[in-house]
Amino acid sequence: CKLVINNIQVLLGVFGSLLLNVIEFTILMAITKKYLVAITNDCSKAIY
Repeated sequence: CKLVINNIQVLLGVFGSLLLNVIEFTILMAITKKYLVAITNDCSKAIY
C-alpha cells in the first residue's frame, strides 16, 4: 500500500516526425511548460 501525499500534472507532448537514418521517429516528451514542444518541433525543422 502506498501513501499518496500529493500529485502533480505533467503534460505529455508529442514531438513528431524526426527523421534519423531514413527512419521516422515520434518522440513523447513529459514537460511542465506547454511551449517547449512547439520550440523543439520548430528547431528540428530548422536543422533540416
